[in-house]
Amino acid sequence: TTEPDETYRVLLATIRDKGECPCPRCLIPKGNFYRVGLLSDLAARATKMREYFRNRIIAARTAIYKLGAPIKGAAPEVHLKGLSLVPTLNSFAETLGPLGWDIFTMFTVDLLHEFELGVFKSVFKHLLRLLHAINPDAINILNARFREICSFGKGSIRRFPPDVSDIHHRVAWHFQNVLQCAIPVFEGLLPPEHDNVVRTLLFRLAQWHALAKLRLHTEDTLESLKYATRLLGQQLRKFQAFTCASFQTTELPSETAARNRRREAKFESQKGESTSTSHPGACQLKTFNLSTYKIHALGDYVDTIRMFGTTDSYSTQMLAHRQLKKFYHSTNKHDPMSQLTKQERRFTRARRELDTQMTVTEFEEREESVPLTKHYHLSHSFHNAVSLPAFLNDHSGDPAIKDFIPNLKDHLLARL
Repeated sequence: TTEPDETYRVLLATIRDKGECPCPRCLIPKGNFYRVGLLSDLAARATKMREYFRNRIIAARTAIYKLGAPIKGAAPEVHLKGLSLVPTLNSFAETLGPLGWDIFTMFTVDLLHEFELGVFKSVFKHLLRLLHAINPDAINILNARFREICSFGKGSIRRFPPDVSDIHHRVAWHFQNVLQCAIPVFEGLLPPEHDNVVRTLLFRLAQWHALAKLRLHTEDTLESLKYATRLLGQQLRKFQAFTCASFQTTELPSETAARNRRREAKFESQKGESTSTSHPGACQLKTFNLSTYKIHALGDYVDTIRMFGTTDSYSTQMLAHRQLKKFYHSTNKHDPMSQLTKQERRFTRARRELDTQMTVTEFEEREESVPLTKHYHLSHSFHNAVSLPAFLNDHSGDPAIKDFIPNLKDHLLARL
């Protein structure tokens, strides 16, 4: 299995970026992504699974390389555009396809990037736009309510920053904590007819997230996740059709400022002169979009979990949050990508060698026989230590270990 981000996903699957069918697992058009959870959507996922269209790719390559047609010309596009294909042969499919392996089955879901940093982040951002459109002071109330929430457990709910509405440069666990605490925080901030819709949506999101992140699944929990996906899809469509359509939402001030900075930087790089003559752009209209790949991917979690196991088995959360960010501090900040790649491969090789050594040592310890005539045996390895408190707890009912610790201390002290 593989869990790449959007750029690597389209490269590995050899599909078109932002094409008509951007999903690497099925051929459902982007215009139908909003139907997630419906029975028709489930049927389409089963009947329109993506496959390797080698004949179409060969025909497009013939038109380009032998007939001289432009890459974006009508002759190649008639074979490629409708299925979001590119005129590139897939090395995985060419090599392993004859052996019966389907490359498109290896693309798993990505809970961290698709939901926590995807679906919920977009919902939370649009809720902030709604609050700003209704009453800008409501965002200050939202931040104040989040600041009053105490931390809970060891890393379960961390203390929120002073300005939760500033969603830039926030990591996945921050949005996870926001989702878990959002229902009482948003209560009463919107008009009554929309307040219930928003709080129900937040509950459906939290319910779906909890089920998708379970570390042990049964058929009952998978059916619950399937039903939760259906309810979440219904609530997302209701939120878009009723609440979002009732207000004219624009960019947040931070979004407008960031867009103006990007525009000025682009203008300066192109003109090579000061941008003092450029005028800041006004706030642009923003709507809630359900026709995205991350929304569509919600419907693939049940099948993926049933095929590959729980989502923590192939999650990018530990890699993205722990290792690469720690490796970044060891780089010189110039061309960090290549340095991070080298450090990650070096770390992986060292970990594999250590795991191999530990496995061999444990096997030798288990296989090593001790004659019954020996009163004791000293191991050659330090990897299989026995915790005395745990040993005594496991054998608490055994009369042979009565007064074990005092007798052991007397035995050792007498021989020092």
